[in-house]
Amino acid sequence: MFASGFTWLGWLFPYFGEDKVFHTLGIPVQPETGVLLMHACLASAILIGLAVVGRRQLERQKAKPGFEKYFTDSTLTVRTGFEIYAAGAMNIMRDMMPSEKEVQLYFPVIGAEFLYILSNNLFGLLPGFTPPTDNINASFGIAILVFVLFNAVGLIVNWKSYLGHMWGPVFIVGFLLFPIEVVSVCFRPITLSLRLTGNIFGDHTAFGIISHLAPPVVPALMLALATFVAVVQAFIFTLLTSLYIATSVPHPEDEAHH
Repeated sequence: MFASGFTWLGWLFPYFGEDKVFHTLGIPVQPETGVLLMHACLASAILIGLAVVGRRQLERQKAKPGFEKYFTDSTLTVRTGFEIYAAGAMNIMRDMMPSEKEVQLYFPVIGAEFLYILSNNLFGLLPGFTPPTDNINASFGIAILVFVLFNAVGLIVNWKSYLGHMWGPVFIVGFLLFPIEVVSVCFRPITLSLRLTGNIFGDHTAFGIISHLAPPVVPALMLALATFVAVVQAFIFTLLTSLYIATSVPHPEDEAHH
């Protein structure tokens, strides 16, 4: 799919394809994987660039007299955009996390995950770009990181509570319940990646077909729908990540019970 379609990166490197860029760096990849990696790296570079701009705006604002007022700044800038996003995301996390400590600790990971997935999803709406998340390799890679994260959190913070939750309240029943819980946990990265890839691939494919067959009005409506799908799928993936981490961290009522 990627190798046969037009991309701006392929146009910029007509004789030095995306796969050869990584071969030059000592990373052997197939042509379609090279396109995937190039677009994923571009999404990361865009987010890092925006973060640097926002950070510099914050530093300049703090250098001014009365910098405490920067929280009430009503001007829409990159910095204030990040602040609005952070405030909204942290409010959602507060409904799931047991305390403010966990919200502050895991927001950098969860907040960055949403922006990264969203930017990858939105690439499919730009002519000459392909969304990396419509490839199972990209989606599964993110899901594996989530899998490692929430298991590491559960085992490091309180492994007895984490494993005890999977075992269940009744010791004898745990011999039946624990294997089922382990299988369920292991399937989480699979369901996460399949949900994301299936929706983005289907939406991107439908948009491409209709754009060539229907009048301009219909593709415009599909563009709005594709934007909605891109945002919703990034939100669902991130929301499930927050939920998995929240269930891995012992809550006060669980500690009181034990």
